Amino acid sequence: MLPKVVRGRLSYANVMSTIAVFIALGGVGYAAVTLPRNSVGSEQVRRGAIKSADLASRSVTSAKVRNGSLLAKDFRSGQLPAGPRGETGAAGARGAAGPPGVTGFERVQVIHNVVPGDTFVVISAGCPEGKTLLGGGGAIQDRKFNISYLYPQSNDVFALNAVLLPGETVTGTSQAFVVALCGRVG
Repeated sequence: MLPKVVRGRLSYANVMSTIAVFIALGGVGYAAVTLPRNSVGSEQVRRGAIKSADLASRSVTSAKVRNGSLLAKDFRSGQLPAGPRGETGAAGARGAAGPPGVTGFERVQVIHNVVPGDTFVVISAGCPEGKTLLGGGGAIQDRKFNISYLYPQSNDVFALNAVLLPGETVTGTSQAFVVALCGRVG
């Protein structure tokens, strides 16, 4: 069974809403048809109202961009051509290869056995003659000792000093070590 359609009179509200729809839709069409070409300028457009997506493809060309207004960050990688290659600079003071830097690396390690009765540990590792101390380090296995200092000395030696903590005694054997990193600096 189909529902019965009741046709009544048009109310004032129905008529006015229909007219409003036609005016709203017709106004946009009227503006598109009746506005003269190029009649809307920057004075009529709100700041920031036009976005990149609103522009037609290839509508902004190099002729329309003010010189000096674009930055390198405005381009994707590879879009800007590389400039001409400059001239090769003069060789350094020691020739084209430059200074040799650091060569002849060597690691010097000294191990000290900590035994019962020890109250302090002093060990050092030195660089061979002709080589410079570049750095170093060290440690002690027995936690009953406190490292007083562990640092480079002025004579290309890396040293460790450790002292037994108060109230502690060494009951077993352990090890302490120090390492010196050496090389020729040219």
